[in-house]
Amino acid sequence: NTIMDAQGDWDQEIAVKKWDDVFNCHSMLTYNQHFYGGGYDQGKVIMGVMSGDNAYEQGKVYDFAQLAAASAPDSSDNTDPEYSSIFHVENLAVMNGTMYVQMDVNIVKSDQIGQKNADYELYANAYVAQASVSADGTLTYRDAVRTGKNALSMDSYGSTLYCCCAGGKQQDGTATQESAIHIIDVDKNQDMDARTAVKPSNFIEDDIRDLSITPYDGKTGTGSAETDNVWAFIMAGHYGTDYAAFSGTIYRTPLSNLQSAHPEDWEAVQRFTGTGYFWAIHAADNGRFWFIKGDRIQVFQDSYQITVNTQPDQEFTQSDLTSHSDYK
Repeated sequence: NTIMDAQGDWDQEIAVKKWDDVFNCHSMLTYNQHFYGGGYDQGKVIMGVMSGDNAYEQGKVYDFAQLAAASAPDSSDNTDPEYSSIFHVENLAVMNGTMYVQMDVNIVKSDQIGQKNADYELYANAYVAQASVSADGTLTYRDAVRTGKNALSMDSYGSTLYCCCAGGKQQDGTATQESAIHIIDVDKNQDMDARTAVKPSNFIEDDIRDLSITPYDGKTGTGSAETDNVWAFIMAGHYGTDYAAFSGTIYRTPLSNLQSAHPEDWEAVQRFTGTGYFWAIHAADNGRFWFIKGDRIQVFQDSYQITVNTQPDQEFTQSDLTSHSDYK
């Protein structure tokens, strides 16, 4: 695992570390001078420090899978003794001083565990596990809830988590009908309640892959704690035949509308088709909007002003980050 300084030259490594309990790292975050990494292949979370002689080395290891399964059982899970539930850590988040770990679950025939592609066919509902964080960075498991199948991303705002779930295996040439945004409200006692966001009537049925929330208000240039002035951007799409291309839509809506039981139409701000396998969005608090478009990166300077016909202010490839002086 290679640790890069995102504020410096991306071809300069901070450290290269081997983590025995995190292969195929899908998420990493920092909190109070500690780092946390989540591994897809082994379904574990590791914690370590970011400075000193042991900087970025694997420290404590957490395996929340069975604790989560005991806290939030689901009758739709596998009961066939010839099959096993395999857990994958997809995303990590800290909200109000508490850690949240998003874990996918696949049902795999026991004699096929570890075989390539064996656990991409059948999905069970994903988990979001909750853990307290002590002063020394230690995690202590608290509880878990279930969301949808094939969780791809997780964002937070206030005391609420928003989870994008593709609804099962991503198909070539068609969308997955169970795809949804799942909302987890956390009360003052840290109790979690999960529900499914209602899609508006203008939503084109597609796999919901990513969501980004920003308090940036383009009309005033300031942020606001009120959900009417907080924007949610939602990216949905699906692969074409043989996974050769990906097509979809980026929507924008007030966060209050995303939470509504009877939402108004979401505004489509981009419709796209492209190649590549990395698709993500990030709406920054300063108004800048980043679209990771398959094999390219697009940057829009004002997320409030984007319309379907808006062209990016900058566009470059991932390799430009290390080879092109304009983008370092």
